[in-house]
Amino acid sequence: MPKQYYIKIAGYFYQVSKEIYDEYRREDRRRRYLKEREKHTVIFSYDALEENGMYIQERIADETVNVEEEAIHNMMIEKLRKGLSALSDEELYIIDHLIYQERTERELAKKLNISQNAVHIRKVKILEKLKKFLEK
Repeated sequence: MPKQYYIKIAGYFYQVSKEIYDEYRREDRRRRYLKEREKHTVIFSYDALEENGMYIQERIADETVNVEEEAIHNMMIEKLRKGLSALSDEELYIIDHLIYQERTERELAKKLNISQNAVHIRKVKILEKLKKFLEK
């Protein structure tokens, strides 16, 4: 005789499948876990941090973020996007496979039916193009 599973809802027991029982138990454990963590968590209102019409978080600078470096990083990403959009489909294909898909030059050469050296030379030329975009 197969094992029967029951869950209790609003004081009544209902027979359910093993999958529903397991999911119910998992959710119940999660609910109890969150309730227990809630006991140790201090909840406060941001309104309580207001002082003289200015919120405390507005006065405190986030020292972990270097705004200048973040701005430069974002500018470089934008330049790189422009550089990538200027590449031909073949160049994008090569960059995609070598950098984003982490293929080796040898693997790509075999796929394109050209020599590994030819792939290397094309890669160097493409990277030089991108470098010029970044230096503008």
